Amino acid sequence: MQTSSEFCEQLSAFVAEWRRTGTQRAHLGDSPFPRFVLTERAESWEQFLAWARGLGSGWCFRGQREATWNLSTSLDRACFTRTPSGYYHRDRDIEGSRHLEDFRRSMHKPEGVPADSDLGSWYALAQHNGAPTRFLDWTLSPFVAAYFAFERPACEGDKRSAVWALDLDWLEDRGRELLPASIEPAPAIGAADRVRWEAKLLDECREAIIVRVHPQQANARMVAQQGVLLCKLFHQPYFSPTLMTMIFHPQVPECPVLRKLEVDTAHSEDFLRNLRGIGISHESLFPDAGL
Repeated sequence: MQTSSEFCEQLSAFVAEWRRTGTQRAHLGDSPFPRFVLTERAESWEQFLAWARGLGSGWCFRGQREATWNLSTSLDRACFTRTPSGYYHRDRDIEGSRHLEDFRRSMHKPEGVPADSDLGSWYALAQHNGAPTRFLDWTLSPFVAAYFAFERPACEGDKRSAVWALDLDWLEDRGRELLPASIEPAPAIGAADRVRWEAKLLDECREAIIVRVHPQQANARMVAQQGVLLCKLFHQPYFSPTLMTMIFHPQVPECPVLRKLEVDTAHSEDFLRNLRGIGISHESLFPDAGL
């Protein structure tokens, strides 16, 4: 199994060659993305626990049924259109705004909904109710991520599911480094100031940066799932290439910041049984499902 130091050495060498040849200037999409992910495998629940414990604090997690899937938002997938001559993406700015407005109009109970100015809370509510958004759901719990990885069996390729881990402390630090000078730093205190700052960020910033958004009004599902909402500010590339750009620009981190643990779907029942034993189930993660 590849060690962290070996991974970082290989990634640094790849990026150096990439820059030397100018290849990174080309829009390569997701093709080089696996090189930026430290990918490992687990053959048991115990190995998963050891992997999660080894990461320490400051990480967020995401479970995906298929280990072959990259990271893409529901809006990216909704805007992807195939044609007889190939494929194209409908304008994500237009489509994202339309989907959010449609969702707002669909809310029949005005009481309890976020204020119009609280874009982060509106996006969080839309995201957790199936509306396509430019957000990607993560969680502070590796166990919640494992549930979403194994709730349905993998059926593609080698039939493996994946739990992703992203260094959230690194992401927030790198995001602050890459924000343009015209965007002032996030306010350190004051929920109302933070809401206004995030609304400005979501409305005006079109940089290749992924940021964490802190909804002022968390919904029941987000609380139950210990949810973390990450937003891709620039619509055009997918989530994966945007994250890849942050990893190599301006320099490659000294330690892996994006990891993936793949587990054969044959272990799904064992994982789900262990998760139920610690209170992780559909009922606990979707407390409002029957309302």
